[in-house]
Amino acid sequence: MDQDITIGMATCPQQWVGYWGYGNGTKLTELLQQILPQQEQNTWCIFSQTPLELTLSASGLPIGLPDIWVKVGEGYLTLGRQAFGRMPLYWIQLDQVIWFASRFQLLLPLVTSPTVSLGALYGYSCFSYVPTPLTPVESIVAVPAGIEQTWRVDGAGHLLSPHSHSLTKWEEKPNLIDNEQVAIAQLQTLLKEAIERQISDIGNETVGVMLSGGLDSSVVAALLVNAGVKVCGLYPQFRRQQCSRIPLRPAGCPLAPYSPHQSGCHSPADSICPNPHYTSHGFALWGWGNCSLVFAPPGG
Repeated sequence: MDQDITIGMATCPQQWVGYWGYGNGTKLTELLQQILPQQEQNTWCIFSQTPLELTLSASGLPIGLPDIWVKVGEGYLTLGRQAFGRMPLYWIQLDQVIWFASRFQLLLPLVTSPTVSLGALYGYSCFSYVPTPLTPVESIVAVPAGIEQTWRVDGAGHLLSPHSHSLTKWEEKPNLIDNEQVAIAQLQTLLKEAIERQISDIGNETVGVMLSGGLDSSVVAALLVNAGVKVCGLYPQFRRQQCSRIPLRPAGCPLAPYSPHQSGCHSPADSICPNPHYTSHGFALWGWGNCSLVFAPPGG
C-alpha cells in the first residue's frame, strides 16, 4: 500500500480542527471545509504544511505555556494537553486518518451514527462531569490532561496505535521549605509573576474578575490592583422577587480596608447596578464598568 501521509488544518481565533493520516488529500480537505460552522466560514484559515506546530492558550495570549498543542513531523502526529486541563482536545480515527479538534462539536459531523457512551454517562451521573478519555459520543476520544499522545506510521499505509506519554510526575520535593516566612515570600513572588505574564499586553484596558467570595478570586483581584490594573468585579446571583441592590463593597474600589469616601466609590448599596442582566435560566450577572479581559479563578 504505497500512499503518502496527508495533513490539513483549519484555524480561527482560539480554535482549530484538522486531519492527519493516509487518504485522499483532496477529499479530506473538502470534508474539512464541510464540517466547519457555516456562519463562521469566512473566519477560518485552511492550510496544509509539514512540519507543523500549533498551540492554544486558555488566556488567548501568545505568551506563557500553551494549554493544548499539535505537532506534525516526519511520519508522526502528536497531540498534547497541559496538566491543569484548562482547554479540551479531542480526536477520532476514521479508517487510517486521525481527526483532531479543540472543540467537541467540530468532530460531531464526522460521526455518521452517533452512539452515546454508556461509560461517559455513568461517569457523569457519579461525578457530574465526563472523565477523560471518555466523551459523550462513543467514537470521539478526549486527550487526558497532562498527556501527550503520538501516532506513527508503519510505512505500509497503516497507523500504529498511539503512544501516551505523561508530561508530569507529581511528587513531594526532596528539600521542603520549613521556614514559613520564606515560603510566603516565594509564593507571593510566584503569584505576582503569574499575574504579570497574564496582563503583559493588555495596556490600559479594564480587567474583570469573577468574584466567588473565596480566597482564590480575592487574591487575584488584590494582585491585579497592586499591579496598577483597573479592576472590574463580577459575580453571579440567582433571581429573587425583591432584588434591586445588594450591599456589597464595589470591586472597583482599591482592595484596602473599604472606606465609602475613597475616590470614585460611594456607599456599597449605591455602587451596584440596580438592573442586572438575567439569563434565560434566571441567572444574574452583576458588575462594574466595561471589561476587556475577565479572570475566572477556581471557584469564581
